[in-house]
Amino acid sequence: MVFFICSTYIVMINLLIIAIKWPLDYLFFKAQNLILDSALLIILSRIYLHTYYYIKDQKPLLPQTVEAAEEGGDQENKEEIITKKLKYITHPNQVFLLPLAAFVHILGNIVSYLLINNIIGNIVFLLSNAIAFSMYSFYIYLDTHYATNRFKSKNIVLPHTTTWKLVFIFSWATIFSATVVRVIILKKGI
Repeated sequence: MVFFICSTYIVMINLLIIAIKWPLDYLFFKAQNLILDSALLIILSRIYLHTYYYIKDQKPLLPQTVEAAEEGGDQENKEEIITKKLKYITHPNQVFLLPLAAFVHILGNIVSYLLINNIIGNIVFLLSNAIAFSMYSFYIYLDTHYATNRFKSKNIVLPHTTTWKLVFIFSWATIFSATVVRVIILKKGI
């Protein structure tokens, strides 16, 4: 079912872009891209903030307490302290690279929209892509090599995303994209 919906969407969008005249087809195609990029920025920002506040609310155990629990004491208290120790992680600052990279990518897209018939717009777009995807790669490197991860778990906390939250994210991304396209149409006089 999902494949059918996605395939239908792709075919309909391509037919619509073929039917619309230049430069409106370009703007419509770019609006689709901006919706996806905006939704990605919102989702990655939610992941960063959820991870940040989850870690901020944790209470680290003092090393003396953990050592005391490991040396002696009753087994139930020892397991409780070790379990609390396993849940505590330091803030993974590298997670901030994800929404920052999405923001750089969106800025590059908007500049390329504003400079639609200028080579500088294409250069800024390509440069923003290079920077953004380098930041994504650097995040992966930091997450797999630099971050201390003794317990084989990830240093991010994913927020619970219900269907209404997805609709809300998609709505805000669509509103943002429509606003940017409308400003471009007014600025360019299209």
